[in-house]
Amino acid sequence: YLSVSSAIRCGNVSARSSVCRNGQQMRLWRQMLGGSQRERLLTAIGTLFAPLSLEVLSERLDRAGLPFSPINTPGDLFDDPHLTTSGGLLPVHLTDGDRAGEAATLPRLPVEFGQHKPPLHRDLPEAGAHNHEVLKELGLDDQTIADLVRDGILSG
Repeated sequence: YLSVSSAIRCGNVSARSSVCRNGQQMRLWRQMLGGSQRERLLTAIGTLFAPLSLEVLSERLDRAGLPFSPINTPGDLFDDPHLTTSGGLLPVHLTDGDRAGEAATLPRLPVEFGQHKPPLHRDLPEAGAHNHEVLKELGLDDQTIADLVRDGILSG
């Protein structure tokens, strides 16, 4: 069987292959993450970690060689040492509000193709830049969209 501690170690492909040594373990792992056992796994992990302080948990994860980060709020992502040193934040330029035109960063999607992390394909669009295209795809005709712009419901 696959224990909770093994499931924790199976967070990435190399860890999974070292812990899940046979097809039956791999099937169980997939079931626990994406299927009917997900809640059971999350409850077990919560029970296992709940009594530990952040300091103790961080030390244990670090000793085990597992990547982790104490993220509590979305804002914590921007100062996270792992994200800043691993290229996990992408540069963008703000287009709206009090900080329009300023450089900022956004977390990269946690997707890799082999060792390749997809780059940012384009900067943030201006607010409403794609309204017409999106509404056309949703089935609105040009006249209806023009009426929405004229009536101030939609930015042009």
